[in-house]
Amino acid sequence: MHMTVRYGISLIPEPVFTSRVYRLRQLVCGQYGAWAAEMEMLHMPLIPYFDSSEEGISNISIGLERISAESQKNSLRFPLVSRGVGHMLENCDDIFLEFTVAEDPIDRGQRHLQKLWWKILELVESTSGTVIPDINILKSDYKPYIYLMKHANLSDSVFLSAVTFAENVIRDLNIPNSTKAWQLQLIRFESNSDIESWNKGGWVSDLRWRVLESYSL
Repeated sequence: MHMTVRYGISLIPEPVFTSRVYRLRQLVCGQYGAWAAEMEMLHMPLIPYFDSSEEGISNISIGLERISAESQKNSLRFPLVSRGVGHMLENCDDIFLEFTVAEDPIDRGQRHLQKLWWKILELVESTSGTVIPDINILKSDYKPYIYLMKHANLSDSVFLSAVTFAENVIRDLNIPNSTKAWQLQLIRFESNSDIESWNKGGWVSDLRWRVLESYSL
């Protein structure tokens, strides 16, 4: 049987925040029968679904250990600030918690998130045997999200209902608008979907994943 393997690097917020958002995601997905987001762990993707050789992953792991150590030294458990529930205007597929990446240099915490992301992107991009799909789009339009719904393909009215539902549930669960970075994780994803269907969400029915390494922030 054909199997497609992809890797990802994600940021995990502190556990108390993660557990509350996990509950939010569970309620949103369950209410609207859109399970794709629930197929993954609760995470903020930094470099999603890239291809790499085993040697490349070994080198990336070494680099992530160095980057996380630098992050701990410069800004231990740096803050993350959520802007609340967001969605794409051009489709009815994705709902997420959107996090700010401030341009104001005074906002040190958010600047640190951007700096961390650039270091990781440069690491992966420079590693032999590694390919990041749509890397130019990623570079020009990086947005830190935690997905609450993915590949939902809802009608306009139902999608807007889901957005409103998520906004109300986030208040009911008393999810704070700020948290702290806790860990980086290097993840291996597997699916029986082929590459073309993977890029269109074909992994939804059978995604399997394993955390290869965790790095404290």
